[in-house]
Amino acid sequence: MRGQFKKKKAKVVSLDLAKTRIVLEGLQHTKRDGTKVAAPLHPRAVQIQALVLEDKERITALGRSKKGSSQKPQESPQKITSPSQTTKSEKK
Repeated sequence: MRGQFKKKKAKVVSLDLAKTRIVLEGLQHTKRDGTKVAAPLHPRAVQIQALVLEDKERITALGRSKKGSSQKPQESPQKITSPSQTTKSEKK
């Protein structure tokens, strides 16, 4: 992680998809009135160490991404000739 929580390890508690923030367990900052609140972090400041693969939604999401990536290379291995090569041969 980056910033004041650098070198800390914590579990993800919640995600805010609208604001693209991650809330981690045990990482809090103190407000001016003395109350402690969770510190939301941007995902680019966090490094994932281990995934919990027991979640059914995550398993289906990983399956979707594998299916999508396998379809892309099979689509078009076509050879494209550039227009400059055809015009040179036609001029001769």
